[in-house]
Amino acid sequence: MTPQFFYADPAWTFETWSEEGKERSPEEHYDCMSLEDIMALPVRQIVPDDAACGLWVIDTMIDKGIEVLKAWGFDYKTVLFYYVKVGRALRPHMGMGYWTRANPEICLFGTRGKPQRKGKGVERLILDLDPNERTILAPRGEHSAKPLDAYNRIERLLDGPYLELFARHARHGWHQWGNEVGKTGGVPNLFHLPGHPARAANDNSLFAGAM
Repeated sequence: MTPQFFYADPAWTFETWSEEGKERSPEEHYDCMSLEDIMALPVRQIVPDDAACGLWVIDTMIDKGIEVLKAWGFDYKTVLFYYVKVGRALRPHMGMGYWTRANPEICLFGTRGKPQRKGKGVERLILDLDPNERTILAPRGEHSAKPLDAYNRIERLLDGPYLELFARHARHGWHQWGNEVGKTGGVPNLFHLPGHPARAANDNSLFAGAM
């Protein structure tokens, strides 16, 4: 299997300046990686001549995200998605931030060669509508969890095969790499990066089915 679309929400290390901020940082919820280690993953080795990548970044590391795309063999093109999170009582979630409090998360888009777009109507802003047509209804999942609708939009935009890196949700029909695959749902379909085996969250026997 040669992936044509790569999708990643890296385990960024996020520097905080207070104990309150530390409690909400990624390090309190899962293992994180340094920028150097993320860039050093052997993704470039398996990227075909024509491929694309969606990379979620935190606001303070947009420039580093572009560096990661380059290290993995992609050229930054545009923003793939903005994801607006919703908290209690359907109010916009208030995140951390150095200057202004963050909400939307950003997914960068990079390409290698000339991948073919198959859908022209895919929207960038991830918003849902409730029965009363109130906007901004993308409920929050686990810490750092991204909206499942992103998978639907990617599948409308580009053909697979699809590979998700740092995957915790196992999307049907996709392959996954990470050390917590299936933690938030789905049946893992593991893919090993060269020298970096994948692991299912709760069932090591799934190694036997890895691609």
